[in-house]
Amino acid sequence: MKTIKKNDNFKIVEDEDTKMYTIFFSSTNEEIIRSITKTKIILGASTTEKFNTLKFKAASVKSFKEHQEKLELETGTKKLSYESALKMTYNLATQLNYLITNYSKTFLGYSIENLIVIDNNKFVYLSNEYMFDIDDEKIIITLPFSQKDIMMTPELLKIKKLPSIVNYKVSYYNFGYLILYGLTGEDNLMNIDEESKSKEMLRSQMERKEIKNTKLYWLIERCLVEEPNNRSIIFI
Repeated sequence: MKTIKKNDNFKIVEDEDTKMYTIFFSSTNEEIIRSITKTKIILGASTTEKFNTLKFKAASVKSFKEHQEKLELETGTKKLSYESALKMTYNLATQLNYLITNYSKTFLGYSIENLIVIDNNKFVYLSNEYMFDIDDEKIIITLPFSQKDIMMTPELLKIKKLPSIVNYKVSYYNFGYLILYGLTGEDNLMNIDEESKSKEMLRSQMERKEIKNTKLYWLIERCLVEEPNNRSIIFI
């Protein structure tokens, strides 16, 4: 058995003979597991009654960073192809929508450390560390967080004390941010700590010719609206 990924939230182990992978979660993780299996992002997976492990067969499992490194070796760039970014968008949007619809839960934000790529074309998010209950379209933030933990949004940058209340569509902004990062592969998107700098940086990345006016461009535009109530994750 070979450990291929480990952090505070989960450990992924590979049986090299059978190509079976087991994800050991640090705590009960029913919502995340069901958001992956019930949506059929991963097929033929099994779990335990306590929902603390997930077992499945795959040709490969990598962290998103490892996937980027492989792309850079093969193509000279870390950015995802447009088709791969579409698949990432579909998988993560499906997972997020399942959590919101079935559990009234959403993420405060995404961390690259918890994003996994299966068979080079399936993208899943594996942590419930910053997952909160939605109540009347709002979430109450009770835990300290920083840019080192999750991608930031305009409303998170303004928070000065806890507890604090934000619209549940804070996750939509983070979602668009994550897809834009996948499309561009620009590491400087991970180092935004001021709201003005954030807006300037995001706009410059959105205007890249390989993204401009595509289906994903308009989806990201709708996610990155500053007013949370006006954000949406839809393809047109």
